[in-house]
Amino acid sequence: MGCPDLEHRWGTRKAVHLDAQLICPGRLPLPVTLVDISWSGAYLRTARVPPVRGAVRITLRNHSSSGGRTYGLAGYVIRQDDHGLGVEWWNLPNGTLNQLFAEVR
Repeated sequence: MGCPDLEHRWGTRKAVHLDAQLICPGRLPLPVTLVDISWSGAYLRTARVPPVRGAVRITLRNHSSSGGRTYGLAGYVIRQDDHGLGVEWWNLPNGTLNQLFAEVR
């Protein structure tokens, strides 16, 4: 049968509020807000949820760090709802999430 509330992410979700852009193949960049991140993915809130089921790229600039570091995060859309979408990370360079988590603490 299965459990409907079973968590599949690695680690705990961390609540954040980071403005970013969602880049989907063949579409214009879409403004989004990362509202939570984990070691395995993130949830992105957006006013316009695109009909996407595939690879995406998320770019964000963390202004809380000195100099404002820019991140490029590759992922795959795994779920969508009326408020946004869930992304699972894919093929990230070593250390990218470590650096991002360190800056948003």
